[in-house]
Amino acid sequence: MWLGAPLLCHAVPRLPCLVGKTLPRPVGKTLPCLVGKGTMCKAILRIGTLDGARGERRVIPVLTSSRLDLISHSAGQTRRLGERLGRLLQAGDVICLEGDLGTGKTCLTKGIGCGLGVTSAITSPTFIIVNEYSLPGEAHKLYHIDLYRVRTAAEARALGLEDYFYGDGVCVIEWAERILEILPDERLWITLYHLDDTKRELELEALGERYEGLLQRFRQETLSL
Repeated sequence: MWLGAPLLCHAVPRLPCLVGKTLPRPVGKTLPCLVGKGTMCKAILRIGTLDGARGERRVIPVLTSSRLDLISHSAGQTRRLGERLGRLLQAGDVICLEGDLGTGKTCLTKGIGCGLGVTSAITSPTFIIVNEYSLPGEAHKLYHIDLYRVRTAAEARALGLEDYFYGDGVCVIEWAERILEILPDERLWITLYHLDDTKRELELEALGERYEGLLQRFRQETLSL
């Protein structure tokens, strides 16, 4: 499914001609490349260490089984990415969101809810901490947890939030970095960065075998890699 403007990603495995070569572009620029059969995308290429006495920097495409970086060009695209992810989630999954105010955490969560089949409006539970949403045809629920007003893991524990993290529902946790010590060891961590008024970077990191498999499916279905 087309997600709107072209996605920019670090996860480009088919760039052997670039590895170890120099690129006369500053960090953050993009380079068109072919990925697979007839699929056009753009790869964000990170600049690595200086190359000997020439003082040039090597191009290093970022690709691992547990990491995927994306650029969203609009709130609508962020939501559609969330929807694609939501379709792949199952009972017990924990999705942790990190990012400053306005980077799109709630927007992404709305997409996840849509992908799971939630039909009611999804709003940020800043004041009530947790919103619960029933999923059509499923016994489990979506739990949208907003920790903006929770400062420590001890506070979260006192509120009984661990019951959600280790339960049967799908948990999406905003400001998850505040309670690292009580989160499950295995989870999908998504960090959102503000690039400009509409553009956001999404950095996905899978922790655990289940989430590496989830990320691989998300990569395949979203980027056709």
